Amino acid sequence: MARRWAGALLCIGMAGALAACGLPRYSRDWAEPRTARAFWSYAGAGQPFLIEVHNPPPPVTAEGLAAAFPSPPTVAPAARFTADAASAARPEYRFVLMFGAPNTADGDDACAGAAARLKGGEALQAAFCYRDRALAEVRVEALGDAFVGGAGTAEVRKILYGISRYLVPPPEYDPSDPPDLPPI
Repeated sequence: MARRWAGALLCIGMAGALAACGLPRYSRDWAEPRTARAFWSYAGAGQPFLIEVHNPPPPVTAEGLAAAFPSPPTVAPAARFTADAASAARPEYRFVLMFGAPNTADGDDACAGAAARLKGGEALQAAFCYRDRALAEVRVEALGDAFVGGAGTAEVRKILYGISRYLVPPPEYDPSDPPDLPPI
């Protein structure tokens, strides 16, 4: 009995310590397999893929994030990203990054353009959208001052890589049993 409580207390203590470290934390909602196929069908073929950015912290810009955004690791050849909807191959498919998202925001809010009315949080809500519906989403919390140095810093690239690999799932995953990706 004492061992069971000791193990539980150790887990709680470690979780609290990690939260106190200020490391970004990811929570995600996987979509169906066609999410990845939709991305690979044209972004993997070299056509520009749209990234919308709402409420970015200065000095970050949408163009800077699009330039720094890494291709999902399961896509070859590497995808190209753009912040210009007119140059995107199919702008109805896009990634949306909503900075300052409150706890009540989700991927559908990001896709529907609710960033203007949903402010005041500290999270980054990201979604892979088809029109106004989220196909996949990920929420990043405990960002701290990660974006202060701009979109090209190593810390920001690591966060964007995490978002990229969570939004476009591996080709062989089963939506009823999402893969357990290792921490970033």
